[in-house]
Amino acid sequence: MKYQNTKSWMLTVMALLLFSIGCAQSEILRIRLTSGDKNNPLEYAHFAYGNQKGSSDAQGMISLRFEAGTKLEISHLNTGYQVFSAQQLVEAAASGSLHIPVTAVNLQPVTVLALRPQKAGQETMQVGVHEQLAHDAGSYLMMNPVISGIRKSGSSASDPVLRGFKYEQLTIVTDGACASTAACPNRMDPPSSQVSLNMTEKVEVFKGPFALRYGNSFGGTINFVSAAPAFSETLRPLARITAGYESNGNILRTEAMAGLSSKAINWQLFGSLSQGDDYTDGNGTKVPGDFYRNSLGTTLALALGEQQNLKLSVMHNFAKDVDFPSLPMDLRTDDAWQLQAKHQISFDGLALQQINTSIYASFVDHFMDNRLKPLDPRTMNAETPATTSNIGGRTEATFQKGKGLLYAGADIRMEEAEGTRRREILTGPMAGKVFTDNAWQHGQIIKTAVFAEYQRRFSDWALVLAGRVELNQADVKDPDAGFIQVYPDPAETQINPSLSAGLTRYWSSSLSTSLWLGRAQRSGSLTERYINFLAVGLDAFEMVGNPAIKAEKNNQADLGLSYQHEGTTLTFNVFAAFLQDYVTAVKDTSLTPKIATSPGVRRYVNLDKALMTGFEAGISQQLPAKLTTGLTMAYTYGQNLANDTPLAEIPPFDIRLSVEGSYFKNKLKPTLYLRYVTSQERVSAEFGEGTTPSFALVDVALDYRISNSFRLKAGVKNLLDEAYYEHLSRAFSGKPDMPLYAPGRNVFVTLNYTLP
Repeated sequence: MKYQNTKSWMLTVMALLLFSIGCAQSEILRIRLTSGDKNNPLEYAHFAYGNQKGSSDAQGMISLRFEAGTKLEISHLNTGYQVFSAQQLVEAAASGSLHIPVTAVNLQPVTVLALRPQKAGQETMQVGVHEQLAHDAGSYLMMNPVISGIRKSGSSASDPVLRGFKYEQLTIVTDGACASTAACPNRMDPPSSQVSLNMTEKVEVFKGPFALRYGNSFGGTINFVSAAPAFSETLRPLARITAGYESNGNILRTEAMAGLSSKAINWQLFGSLSQGDDYTDGNGTKVPGDFYRNSLGTTLALALGEQQNLKLSVMHNFAKDVDFPSLPMDLRTDDAWQLQAKHQISFDGLALQQINTSIYASFVDHFMDNRLKPLDPRTMNAETPATTSNIGGRTEATFQKGKGLLYAGADIRMEEAEGTRRREILTGPMAGKVFTDNAWQHGQIIKTAVFAEYQRRFSDWALVLAGRVELNQADVKDPDAGFIQVYPDPAETQINPSLSAGLTRYWSSSLSTSLWLGRAQRSGSLTERYINFLAVGLDAFEMVGNPAIKAEKNNQADLGLSYQHEGTTLTFNVFAAFLQDYVTAVKDTSLTPKIATSPGVRRYVNLDKALMTGFEAGISQQLPAKLTTGLTMAYTYGQNLANDTPLAEIPPFDIRLSVEGSYFKNKLKPTLYLRYVTSQERVSAEFGEGTTPSFALVDVALDYRISNSFRLKAGVKNLLDEAYYEHLSRAFSGKPDMPLYAPGRNVFVTLNYTLP
């Protein structure tokens, strides 16, 4: 054995020596940069090698004139700034590729959450197979303290809130393009609820109005990214199956994938099923939490030669009988389809490096009623069938010339919503009468836009400029007579320009600072323009849209700092957003509610000015005894500057601490999670928003890789059985003093099998 090790070492040294001599003679090194657990090409990464500077091409290739003893510097949006020694460069040239770990420091304020575990050190936030099973992507996003969620159900449909921005202030897409529109006026089905996490590889969270390629990104963008097509030299099968159980709520989850891979084809079939019952909170009280959800999807990727590939995907989500105790109705069925086709073509030897084109469509068929509500007395039966569609396309070209990189493209999106509420009166003098309310008026919004983003790397600086111009056209196809009396002309056309600039200074290989400035503008949503006398806000007031509402503007600055050195990573970011024509709602006594028991009507209007500011911070460190610790926190302050009162639905200060061990060659990983959330005293009296107390949670988990194929994870959430509720969780319908408590102590176990 000793002889074999010595022989192997001598052969390696000789190979490196011969290669170095060859390099010295030919002077040209060609290396392919890769990243991620799939070793995908790292496209358009900036490099510096002595006096040589440039960028990798669409295949991740770079060419260098060999300089003995010279380090290689690499910077990229997804991997940050990293330095490789001369010896590492020689070894990479010998193998033909250099793998760049994902470290989270980047040119834009973005957080990457990797769903499928990668190699150590290659992800911003590592999660296990348990999260692949999550039936609600909104709940998964809340693992990041910068993202909160509006909860109206204890089990489903958490609506993401990023730095206090919510609803259509956020752009939520899949693979940079495909989007869905909530059919339920009360957002039982927000766009994040239609995402199947088992078809997703990672989630990119862009903070602020800076990343303008996927939308106006008014308050931020959440991009669910599926895995890039991976082809193999020989035909090989692909398979994975995962099952999990949670004791509190008797929750069972399963998900699976099967497929084939070859030189020209990668086909995968995905499926999942989750269901659960009522759960128990920390006080021992039963909370309505019934839900059922399944999904089925498939992707087919075709390699059309060496320069092109085509990817087709279809996904179907179905949910039924989901309890929404915070709303007057429950979800009875939600049937959603998403279809997408993506084409990519690459070019060699041209400034034009790549063209990516996507077309997509999503359709949601939603039905809700109050038949399952334990009403006593039952005075009315109500139901609402509603449908939405979201159809569009996007094309983007990538140019690289010299030290500059340019993305330029155009997109179009048409979204529609229609639905009618039916109310049957059961008691009193109106008993037996049936009323119908045209909830959506078949509203339609068409967004057509052009966009561009330019990146340039200097020796110690990186510059990013982005711009977007959108034509926003809105109208109704089935106007309600009462609504037309208030707004005789519901059609509206607006032009929304957005612009951002970012500058990063690399002070050393470990330290960088960045400054981002941006101004984004967005028009009103279907709800803000056309909702027709429905209670869809924070309180029980009926809301009426405003077609003439002005476009909302966000003027924002972000200042960031990043430090990474010898097992320690530190990040800090502070932001300030000055909002003009902020969209809110005010009481309008001139309008009469459609339901007699309603306290009144609110109408959407523009607020002259408002402010959101706050910070995020994080530190991770390698400790002795093979331990790693991570501390993250986020805080947002929101203020109505017009009347000097707090803005509604701003999450409190959130702090997370994790301690993870890694033993037996990374096979055994115990983890301790601590979370502390402060009380929220800054609330909006105008909307009857209540204060919430602080709480502290303790979770423990044990992740064990049994073999290359089997992985087991078990643990306890809310170990101390804390009775708590999130500030953004809505109170029970009609009971403002009865908060929606989260689950108490919850034991879980997950088993995963992946075909090696």
